[in-house]
Amino acid sequence: MLSDPVVMFADLPTEMLRPAVLSGVERLLEDRPEPAAQEARRRGRPGAMTPEAVERARRMHASGRHTAAEIARALGVSRATLYRHLSA
Repeated sequence: MLSDPVVMFADLPTEMLRPAVLSGVERLLEDRPEPAAQEARRRGRPGAMTPEAVERARRMHASGRHTAAEIARALGVSRATLYRHLSA
């Protein structure tokens, strides 16, 4: 959160940056989720792929005819989600 202002505006005086940075932090804190939502996030989100989709992805991958991007697109998931299931 702070890397952009620090790096991009390093030549500006601290007095100019401080209000902008603190305003951004306040906005982030105002939008914090409720404790129950935070706890749910810590447990992880549910998998985006059904067991059938995982099996289809593994077959497509094993065939060697599809890239990860193509498989992810065909299944409607991100490549990160796909990789998580292919490595298991």
